[in-house]
Amino acid sequence: MTTSKKTKTAPVKITAPKISTAWNKVCATSGKAETEIIAAIENLSAVLVLESGLSVADMKKVIKDTGKESSFIKASHVPALQTWSKLRALHADFKALPIAKQLSTAMASYDLLGSGKGEQIKTLEALTKEIATVRKAKQSAKPADPAKPAKAKKTVRETLEDILKFANSLDAESIGEADFDLLLEIAGVLEQKTMAGVDA
Repeated sequence: MTTSKKTKTAPVKITAPKISTAWNKVCATSGKAETEIIAAIENLSAVLVLESGLSVADMKKVIKDTGKESSFIKASHVPALQTWSKLRALHADFKALPIAKQLSTAMASYDLLGSGKGEQIKTLEALTKEIATVRKAKQSAKPADPAKPAKAKKTVRETLEDILKFANSLDAESIGEADFDLLLEIAGVLEQKTMAGVDA
């Protein structure tokens, strides 16, 4: 009786030449005019729609496999590019924002409000407020990490003592004479406060 050895199958490499080419064009626009950068991102956005049969994870992998990086857009922005395109079409003041701010706002809208939701909000100001509200609500809803003990609040005296330690640790030679004299004055006031017992 013969036993056959199981051979490990190599993971299938996902290729999407159109996405790779579009991404390379985006990376090539770093340092160029804003119109060229926007045109390259819009082209990438359109290509991603054509390749919508791929999962977002696969799209990101294809981009990462190119080995190229852009100074203003990341692979993580991929799912939000449709939101970015729609917000640009809807709001003139969104288009006026710096590109990095446009992308981060679109990403926040996609992540926090959901696909297609942010585009339904009438103004950029209202969208920004809604993003901030949802972000704050999510942060406050996070349970406290039991592994991390709650930090005890410092008393006023302890805080002043910390500042005094920092002031005393500064090297006189590394800062100007005038600044050092000012620090000495501050240190003197702090010493008086801590000795007087501010907490009493």
